[in-house]
Amino acid sequence: RSKILSLQLIQHILDHSGQTFRNGELFISAIKKYLTSSLCVNATFKDSQIFSVVSNIFMFVLTVFPAHIKVLF
Repeated sequence: RSKILSLQLIQHILDHSGQTFRNGELFISAIKKYLTSSLCVNATFKDSQIFSVVSNIFMFVLTVFPAHIKVLF
């Protein structure tokens, strides 16, 4: 339950973040260093609710930050 709650909290923060927050170097750095690797690990869980939230977050990151994560993949 705590994993789902944590992922939902991350999704909520991302969904409600403004342009200033999204363009901040610290925020972009955190996405590159921590969020993308965490999403990859959590995507392997068999729980459909976890996978759903991880997929939504990943699609958000791909949509909003494509230039910043392009180097990672």
